[in-house]
Amino acid sequence: MRYWLIYDLGLQGHYDELFAWLDQHKAKECGDNVATFVSNKSRQGIVKEIATILDQKKNPRIYIITRKHGGKFVFGKTEVCAVDKVTHKFRLTAATSDEGDLRRYWLLDWSL
Repeated sequence: MRYWLIYDLGLQGHYDELFAWLDQHKAKECGDNVATFVSNKSRQGIVKEIATILDQKKNPRIYIITRKHGGKFVFGKTEVCAVDKVTHKFRLTAATSDEGDLRRYWLLDWSL
Protein backbone atom coordinates (compact mmCIF):
# COMPACT_ATOMS: atom_id res chain seq x y z
CA MET A 1 0.00 0.00 0.00
CA ARG A 2 1.26 3.49 -0.78
CA TYR A 3 1.56 5.90 2.13
CA TRP A 4 2.15 9.64 2.27
CA LEU A 5 3.79 10.88 5.45
CA ILE A 6 3.64 14.55 6.40
CA TYR A 7 5.87 15.48 9.31
CA ASP A 8 6.68 18.44 11.51
CA LEU A 9 9.09 17.59 14.30
CA GLY A 10 9.76 21.17 15.36
CA LEU A 11 13.10 22.94 15.64
CA GLN A 12 14.65 20.36 17.97
CA GLY A 13 13.06 17.25 16.46
CA HIS A 14 14.95 14.06 15.63
CA TYR A 15 15.00 14.53 11.87
CA ASP A 16 18.09 12.34 11.31
CA GLU A 17 16.33 9.32 12.82
CA LEU A 18 13.17 9.96 10.80
CA PHE A 19 15.15 10.42 7.59
CA ALA A 20 17.03 7.15 8.25
CA TRP A 21 13.69 5.39 8.75
CA LEU A 22 12.36 6.88 5.52
CA ASP A 23 15.54 5.77 3.69
CA GLN A 24 15.01 2.21 4.96
CA HIS A 25 11.56 2.31 3.37
CA LYS A 26 12.93 3.76 0.10
CA ALA A 27 10.71 6.82 0.53
CA LYS A 28 10.67 9.60 -2.04
CA GLU A 29 10.44 13.25 -1.09
CA CYS A 30 7.40 14.92 -2.65
CA GLY A 31 7.31 18.37 -1.08
CA ASP A 32 8.37 20.20 2.05
CA ASN A 33 8.12 17.75 4.95
CA VAL A 34 6.28 15.21 2.79
CA ALA A 35 7.44 11.75 1.74
CA THR A 36 5.79 8.78 0.06
CA PHE A 37 6.65 5.10 0.27
CA VAL A 38 5.16 1.65 -0.27
CA SER A 39 4.85 -0.85 2.57
CA ASN A 40 3.00 -4.08 3.28
CA LYS A 41 2.58 -3.02 6.91
CA SER A 42 -0.65 -1.64 8.30
CA ARG A 43 -0.93 2.01 9.27
CA GLN A 44 -0.81 0.94 12.92
CA GLY A 45 2.39 -1.04 12.28
CA ILE A 46 4.02 2.00 10.71
CA VAL A 47 2.88 4.19 13.61
CA LYS A 48 4.48 1.78 16.10
CA GLU A 49 7.79 1.91 14.21
CA ILE A 50 7.78 5.70 14.01
CA ALA A 51 6.89 5.97 17.70
CA THR A 52 10.18 4.27 18.60
CA ILE A 53 12.23 7.02 16.91
CA LEU A 54 10.26 10.12 17.92
CA ASP A 55 10.63 12.05 21.15
CA GLN A 56 7.01 12.47 22.26
CA LYS A 57 8.02 15.23 24.69
CA LYS A 58 8.85 17.48 21.71
CA ASN A 59 5.28 17.22 20.36
CA PRO A 60 5.98 15.86 16.89
CA ARG A 61 3.17 16.02 14.36
CA ILE A 62 2.80 13.18 11.88
CA TYR A 63 -0.05 12.83 9.41
CA ILE A 64 -0.39 9.66 7.32
CA ILE A 65 -2.50 9.32 4.18
CA THR A 66 -3.51 6.23 2.22
CA ARG A 67 -5.87 6.12 -0.74
CA LYS A 68 -7.92 3.41 0.94
CA HIS A 69 -8.28 4.98 4.40
CA GLY A 70 -7.72 8.69 3.76
CA GLY A 71 -5.65 10.85 6.12
CA LYS A 72 -5.22 10.90 9.86
CA PHE A 73 -3.02 12.58 12.44
CA VAL A 74 -1.20 9.76 14.21
CA PHE A 75 0.90 12.10 16.38
CA GLY A 76 0.01 15.66 17.29
CA LYS A 77 -2.94 17.59 15.94
CA THR A 78 -3.93 20.31 13.50
CA GLU A 79 -2.40 23.76 13.88
CA VAL A 80 -3.13 26.81 11.79
CA CYS A 81 -0.02 28.46 10.42
CA ALA A 82 -0.53 32.04 9.23
CA VAL A 83 2.88 32.22 7.50
CA ASP A 84 2.64 29.28 5.09
CA LYS A 85 -0.47 29.81 2.96
CA VAL A 86 -0.43 26.35 1.34
CA THR A 87 0.05 24.59 4.66
CA HIS A 88 -2.61 26.86 6.15
CA LYS A 89 -5.14 25.78 3.51
CA PHE A 90 -4.21 22.13 3.88
CA ARG A 91 -4.44 22.16 7.63
CA LEU A 92 -7.79 23.93 7.59
CA THR A 93 -9.05 21.35 5.10
CA ALA A 94 -7.73 18.56 7.31
CA ALA A 95 -9.55 20.04 10.28
CA THR A 96 -12.90 20.72 8.61
CA SER A 97 -13.43 18.29 5.71
CA ASP A 98 -14.45 14.68 5.63
CA GLU A 99 -11.90 12.11 4.41
CA GLY A 100 -13.24 12.04 0.84
CA ASP A 101 -12.78 15.79 0.35
CA LEU A 102 -9.38 15.76 2.05
CA ARG A 103 -8.15 12.90 -0.11
CA ARG A 104 -9.17 14.67 -3.33
CA TYR A 105 -7.58 17.94 -2.21
CA TRP A 106 -4.39 16.20 -1.14
CA LEU A 107 -4.00 14.20 -4.32
CA LEU A 108 -4.74 17.25 -6.48
CA ASP A 109 -2.08 19.45 -4.86
CA TRP A 110 0.58 17.04 -3.57
CA SER A 111 0.63 13.92 -5.77
CA LEU A 112 3.86 12.87 -7.51
